[in-house]
Amino acid sequence: MKDKFLQELKKELAALYYSDIDDTIAYFDEMIEDKLDEGYTIEEVIAGLGDVKSIAKTLSLEEDKNEKKEVLPEPEEVEISEDDKDMVFKTIALEEATKISIDTINTNFEIILSDDDHLKLSYEKCEGAELVIGRKGNKIKIEYKEDYVASLFNRRFGKKSAAIKNARLAIPAHFQGYLKFEGVNAGLKVDGLSLAVLKLESVNGMIDLDDISANELKAGVVNGDLVIHRVRACKTDLDTVNGRIEIDQIKTDELKLSSVSGNIVAKKIEADFISVDTVNGKIDLEIIGRQDEYAIRKEGLFNDERQNWELHKEKALKITTVYGKIKYCFIA
Repeated sequence: MKDKFLQELKKELAALYYSDIDDTIAYFDEMIEDKLDEGYTIEEVIAGLGDVKSIAKTLSLEEDKNEKKEVLPEPEEVEISEDDKDMVFKTIALEEATKISIDTINTNFEIILSDDDHLKLSYEKCEGAELVIGRKGNKIKIEYKEDYVASLFNRRFGKKSAAIKNARLAIPAHFQGYLKFEGVNAGLKVDGLSLAVLKLESVNGMIDLDDISANELKAGVVNGDLVIHRVRACKTDLDTVNGRIEIDQIKTDELKLSSVSGNIVAKKIEADFISVDTVNGKIDLEIIGRQDEYAIRKEGLFNDERQNWELHKEKALKITTVYGKIKYCFIA
């Protein structure tokens, strides 16, 4: 029965011009044997996997999706250590890299300063998933990679898909280039970095920044909070859909804050241009400076107030809301 299933799967994969047929068939063979060792009957395993045509089509679609992604080759000089049975450690020389990008799902990341000249990645071991490092020119990419066949068996037999819960990246202090993070179901904490550009995006995860310096900072979340402590930047753009924005001490030339339903609470703001936009959220601002230094405009569904707006002052505060309550004050 197993041989028949594997032969039919091989035939369907060939019809879809799947490129890695032999390895995939061997892997299915191994996974089926593992299920038999766990006590399942061959009939239960085959029934659990379902229709061969559906499996082949899904594998083919997954292959097409992976081929469209930018996959950077893993450099030979990456050192991998597995001395800790629960952790994986990878180290790579930074060399001339000016850009680091991270693309992950289901993994909470912490990014800190490294104590030497190497980029250091550590994460919890997880059967069926890993974080890979690739290099191309001046770019280093860290990407979440899941063993799709293993995840297919997990889903069909009622187990959770593989997930690396926690990871840490240590970046050398001399790296002051471009750092980009994209995560799904992934939280992020960044501490003590000085960069040219910091761009962060997360779906269903909190972003927490502390002691950050950047020329340009852009961070956005869908269902999560943005928590900012001690940030210095030339240009800062923060937005959230359902989460809150919470700031304690920020110094920037230009500050843009945006939310749909989340509250915006920002204390100790030092900025020349401040723009705050929300639909339903409350706005509570504490601005360092004198009120008469600013051109101020409040726009809402029920009011539109202006103070010195026509004078074109060097500093400006613009607040836009539909239903949210507005509160702001200036401190010396």
